[in-house]
Amino acid sequence: MIEDQPYLFENPVAGESLTGELGAKPYENPPELASVEQALEYYSAVLLNEKSMGQIASRLEAGRKVTHMAEMIITSTVASGKHTLDVGVLVLPVVMEILGLIGDMYKIDYDMGTDEDQENAEDHLITSASNAIGKEDEIEENSLFNDIEDMPEEEMLMEEEPPMEQPSGLMARR
Repeated sequence: MIEDQPYLFENPVAGESLTGELGAKPYENPPELASVEQALEYYSAVLLNEKSMGQIASRLEAGRKVTHMAEMIITSTVASGKHTLDVGVLVLPVVMEILGLIGDMYKIDYDMGTDEDQENAEDHLITSASNAIGKEDEIEENSLFNDIEDMPEEEMLMEEEPPMEQPSGLMARR
C-alpha cells in the first residue's frame, strides 16, 4: 500500500512555510564587525556625521530618551548583521554617551532615561519592604505559636497529627 504512494514524503512538513533557509537572515551569518573596537569605530563614524547628528538632535529635542534611542540603534544594527548581540551590549554605554555628547553639542536638555528606572526600583523596594513589615505584624498578632506557648507540655505531647492517607494511583509517590 505504501509502495503505491511514492509521493508520500514529497509533501511539505507542517510549519515549513514559517521557516526560512539557514543563513538567509543577515544575523545568521558571521558578523561584519567582530570586535568591540571595530563596533566603536563604526558607531563613531555613523553617529558623528552631520546628517545623523541633526536627526539625533531633533529626536532628543522631541523628548526621546537616550537609553531608548541607543537600544533601538544597537538592536537594528544587530538585526542587520553588523555585529553580534554581545558586542552590542558591551558597546551600549558608549553609544549612550555619544548620543549625550550630541545633545550637549546642540545644547539640548535631554533625558538619559536612567533616573526614572532607578526611582521606580527604589519605590518598589520601599513598597515591598513596608508590605513585608505589615505582614510580620499580622503574623505576630495571629501567630499559632502564641497558643502553643500557653499550652502545658503534657497537652503538647499528647496532640499528634492524624495519619495521612497514602496516595494511590499510577503516578503517586511512594
